[in-house]
Amino acid sequence: MKSLYTTKCILIFDIDSFVINNHDCLHGNPPSFWNSQKTATRTSSCQRRLYGLSEALDPTKPRVSYGIDSHTKSPKILVLEIMVPSAAKAHRLVILYGIGGLSDVGRHALQAALDRKDVTSIHVLTQHPELLELSNWECGCPEPHNLTLKDQRYHVVPIQSWTDVDEYQTKIAPSFEGATAVVSCLGNRQPGLFDKTLKKGWVSYDGNKAVLQAMKQHAVKRAVVISSVGIAEDWPPMEWHWAGKILACMFRTNTRKAFDDLTKMEHLYRELPPDDIDYLLVRPVGISEDAAPKGKWRIQKEKYKDESLGLNMAKMDVARFMVEEALQPTKHQTAVTIGEEPDDDESPGDKSKQQ
Repeated sequence: MKSLYTTKCILIFDIDSFVINNHDCLHGNPPSFWNSQKTATRTSSCQRRLYGLSEALDPTKPRVSYGIDSHTKSPKILVLEIMVPSAAKAHRLVILYGIGGLSDVGRHALQAALDRKDVTSIHVLTQHPELLELSNWECGCPEPHNLTLKDQRYHVVPIQSWTDVDEYQTKIAPSFEGATAVVSCLGNRQPGLFDKTLKKGWVSYDGNKAVLQAMKQHAVKRAVVISSVGIAEDWPPMEWHWAGKILACMFRTNTRKAFDDLTKMEHLYRELPPDDIDYLLVRPVGISEDAAPKGKWRIQKEKYKDESLGLNMAKMDVARFMVEEALQPTKHQTAVTIGEEPDDDESPGDKSKQQ
């Protein structure tokens, strides 16, 4: 991974006479006497005073690290390496969400993006802008959501129809200009038996068709797209658990139209030329309204052989994975099945180790 920091200079301090040298390392390496150890006996008070400069982990601010010259018999020489943020691109995202469980990940993707300091602008396209004004996002997040008062980096673009030509030209396409990547969370896999409005959320195909058109128009290359287990080569869904049989039955009966909508959407991306759009299709297992975010997840390594995915996954964890993959891609032109990291095995799902 490329470092977020570049060495600007190294300051060498003598504890008695204070500054004795200023070594410019803008185009070179630290001196050979650099020692990364951060402990000493005679300089602890000085270290504490200088270390305060580097306590902030904000990647937009300089960072200072220090060490002791190990070539002296006593730890009198203190070396500070001053590092400045690398010239990293400020990211601009387009996030789309609809209505229903899968689409709720889109609302959480907005929250996850706002939690990152490297995201400077977000265009949110949705047919349901009123959902952002609610404090309860039907999730297990520990704090209520109140985005309208928290951050002004995002701009909501209300959409009436994903297929209207005028709306595409005036609202949809302009929102993609200059974007780094797209996080698309349209569609759901719910039957809508008791809530008929959920049927209006079967717009994954129409919405992503407009997304691809706008991405090509503005040369946006990266898209991370919500889908579902059981689509295409992932059939049958969740083969390792009895709940997969229930979901398969629903996909064949009362949720057939939702299933077909998601299947057609995946075909849109799968049929693209290899060098066209760098997409990732994300197929979450059960997304719970009660699961608290863990900040980690597990990707299924191989169908029928990896049965380690938990079913009670938090919407925010799916969202964080999608935003990270949008901005720092590790998987390309493929689909992944993602699930909860089980409590009895913490390490494989840690996001810092997940591949």
